[in-house]
Amino acid sequence: MRTSNSALLPLIAGTLQVLAQDSFSQINNIVQSANFNLLLVSPIATLNNRPLGALHNGAAHEQLAIFDFAHNATDNFVNFQLNYTQTVCTVTNTTGTFTVPCQNAPAHPERGPGLITWFEQYSDQNGPAEASQAMALGFLPWTNVAIAQVSFVGETGIRSQVAFDDDCLMYINQYSDDTLEPAYEYLNTPVRLYRWYLCDTYYSGYTYPSLTWVVGKAEPQSPTCQAVNVTRVFT
Repeated sequence: MRTSNSALLPLIAGTLQVLAQDSFSQINNIVQSANFNLLLVSPIATLNNRPLGALHNGAAHEQLAIFDFAHNATDNFVNFQLNYTQTVCTVTNTTGTFTVPCQNAPAHPERGPGLITWFEQYSDQNGPAEASQAMALGFLPWTNVAIAQVSFVGETGIRSQVAFDDDCLMYINQYSDDTLEPAYEYLNTPVRLYRWYLCDTYYSGYTYPSLTWVVGKAEPQSPTCQAVNVTRVFT
């Protein structure tokens, strides 16, 4: 038996109505991780597993450096977080809202890229308070060694997103290469850079053995620098 086109029209219309009721939504949420310590990874025994702390170098301004005084792993000055983007996709229809896999979403968003943050604790008229500060690389024009600092948004420094690899080592993605021509073209695949060093630094009147980032492909110009990696351990 053959069915006429006119008989199929109600069925097609009903199907289109159901499909029209399905709606897709993609939301990017900023998630803050649990607290973790940042530890040095180095073949030098006196540096390996040393924690980095947020040490004072100005008003509401700290830099990441090693220290020699006693501490606990849960002390605020050694506890950091990673603020990263988590993509959530949902489909809504007549039966409800359902979470579905997001295409092209990273498999492990909790590894970053994201911003390292630290809570500045202080007191105001209402009592104890805290405010989240983000890590930035502080540059000085006469050196290729940039200091890892935490401060409020808008202060000196470039907010630098970091990520953690399969071995939980911290890196920064390189998205373009100015040794190529044209330099503004983005790389097809980001390159992971691990240019972390521990260097003796002087900033705003404070001297610390600090976590630094060496700019470009050259060796650090400071003779005090030792190459290190950085890992995280949740507390």
